Amino acid sequence: MNKLFDITGKVVVITGGTGVLGKAIAKYLAQEGAKVVILGRRAEAGNAIVEDIKAAGGEAMFLTTDVMKQEVLEQNLADIVAAYGRVDSLLNAAGGNMPGATIAPDGTFFDLKPEEFQRVLDLNLTGTVIPSQVFLKQMVKQGEGTIVNFSSMAAFRPLTRVCGYAAAKAGISNFTAYMATEVAKKFGEGIFFEDAIDELFRENYAKALLELELEVIDSPAADFSEIKKGEGFTATITVACYTVVEVKDYKGVQIEKVEHPVTDEDVQKELEATQKRNAGRVVVEREAQEGDTVILYSKENLNSGDAVPV
Repeated sequence: MNKLFDITGKVVVITGGTGVLGKAIAKYLAQEGAKVVILGRRAEAGNAIVEDIKAAGGEAMFLTTDVMKQEVLEQNLADIVAAYGRVDSLLNAAGGNMPGATIAPDGTFFDLKPEEFQRVLDLNLTGTVIPSQVFLKQMVKQGEGTIVNFSSMAAFRPLTRVCGYAAAKAGISNFTAYMATEVAKKFGEGIFFEDAIDELFRENYAKALLELELEVIDSPAADFSEIKKGEGFTATITVACYTVVEVKDYKGVQIEKVEHPVTDEDVQKELEATQKRNAGRVVVEREAQEGDTVILYSKENLNSGDAVPV
């Protein structure tokens, strides 16, 4: 079993995409076929990530942003919609900490710097609220979408000295739970059907594979019946499995042995041919010689031509 879900073509926006966590997530999602939009303040780092993703065959773009400025995020949204037409997911990965918002082992609560404590709250909590507000509008317009907020175990238990960071992450956890109810009430449950289906599908699909003893070799194709509030639905899942071959009585079967002798000379010729195919092409203007590749241009189109080996 390779994949449970297919995110090919999904437009995923990641704030804090130039950070360690955001970078790793961006590369993985692009590898899985998503169109990744990296939002961050460091253009050089963001463009480098985009180049890595494109070099690996993925699709990505970088936009400079500030999660504390609504007008900047609104312009980011406009640019993304212009490029891809929609936003399927927002990952609020922007965040961080400051020394003055922590309490050292040999310090006390009175050493906490309120201004740095506030900046940590703003970056982590408010820096999640504002992007959610901006990108949720597009998702409501589409009728679907997903927002993922990043909390921390420090939000539930004081594991370390990160006083400000823990307070901010606790706020994110509460904000996320609040918004789940708020959006469902104001904009309808339809926007959350996809998430609910994913949760049910994940559990029941895996269970069905075990019960049926299927060895799946590709992503499943799902066909859902009409989904209505308060009613069940039926899903038809089509999967590709390993072929089961029944071997019947094979006694007396004769198989002709086929041999393809390969000499050292054959190997050398193939190596030389491969080297020529992979060699870089250098354009020169001189008379053609044996072994050259000549580019012929037609009179109708002088900007293109056919390469012909000599």
